[in-house]
Amino acid sequence: MRLAFFTPLPPERSGIAHYAAELLPALLRRHAIDVYTDQPPTAGAPDGAGAFGAHDFVWKQARTPYDLVVYQLGNAPCHDYMWAYLTASPPRTSASACVGRAAARPRRHGCAAWLPASRPW
Repeated sequence: MRLAFFTPLPPERSGIAHYAAELLPALLRRHAIDVYTDQPPTAGAPDGAGAFGAHDFVWKQARTPYDLVVYQLGNAPCHDYMWAYLTASPPRTSASACVGRAAARPRRHGCAAWLPASRPW
């Protein structure tokens, strides 16, 4: 499966950035992943992942559409760039996408915009 993965990456000061840095290598074992950040990452993108600035997503999606777009949203300013892409290219969601208080206020509490009911990793 070919994934577009919107997330901050270290050294960005965000818990989600660190979580994504740990998650991506496991996902790369089974999926082709392009990571999109607010700026082209110089560090933090795992080996094997394409690393791009978010502005590259529009033409890459138009040229060869992704099977799935994943947004790792949180409440830090480093996530703000994702909202324009989220509305233009909405993810498929499931009931487990946001849990608890995050379901009521995903912008405030942070959640993965897509999280499958049965995790493929």
